[in-house]
Amino acid sequence: MKLIWEDNFNYEGKPKEEFWSYDLGPWKPNKELEYYTDRLENCIVKDGVLHIIARKEKYDNRNYTSARIKTRYKVDVKYGRIEVKAKVPEGRGCWPAIWMMATNEKHGGGQRVVK
Repeated sequence: MKLIWEDNFNYEGKPKEEFWSYDLGPWKPNKELEYYTDRLENCIVKDGVLHIIARKEKYDNRNYTSARIKTRYKVDVKYGRIEVKAKVPEGRGCWPAIWMMATNEKHGGGQRVVK
């Protein structure tokens, strides 16, 4: 099977803007307690690993910060196999997640389709 897209995080700093964007602010649908930022303190690539870091700190009337990143509107895959390698924490109050969601509500599509 032909490889059509990958990010191995073989760079340092913020995730590549051409592939990744951020959801910012409080996430109200799930009543989450953190404020999502695009700060390096919450999301950084180093040593070949993407780190998303939850921090207990006051920020815009919230007691925690973290990051939510996505490829939506930047990379869509119509056909193929998706592989993700992740190490996620466990514990009370944690809900780490990796979602495979279409850009559009029905079937995907989006602005940039990789074939």
